[in-house]
Amino acid sequence: FENFYQLKEGKRLEKDQFPIDSSNENRYIPADLFETVMQSYFSITKENLREEAMFEQKKEAYPWQEMRSNDNCVAMPYMDPDVTAVKKNADGTVTLTIDVICLEKNNDRAFTHELTLRELGGGKVQYVSNAIVPGEHNVVPGYIYRLQ
Repeated sequence: FENFYQLKEGKRLEKDQFPIDSSNENRYIPADLFETVMQSYFSITKENLREEAMFEQKKEAYPWQEMRSNDNCVAMPYMDPDVTAVKKNADGTVTLTIDVICLEKNNDRAFTHELTLRELGGGKVQYVSNAIVPGEHNVVPGYIYRLQ
């Protein structure tokens, strides 16, 4: 969320904008702000967003925690994208084929995925889809959730 917020608002998200819940260390982003920002970049209904992003009905908000140095996600290996093909689709979208390189694991292609974007003009793009290309070589690390 914080990266998309910065893109949309032109300023960094300040953690103190939202009070902290000491019982779980979460801050809560008001639903209207979260949904406006996320729907600017993803074609997703409010209902699907609420289902997928841990919406809390009682608070009318989404839980969020700032990235901290002691989060588990820092243990993930560094991965570097390498665009190997660009395809212009009939519907006006563009699909990038991307090999993901992970030198820490001594491989030049941990996995390949196809990222489809729609050009909006003015240097902006909209995310359409992203899918891993099936293959025996795939070494996809498990996702580590920031919120537990």
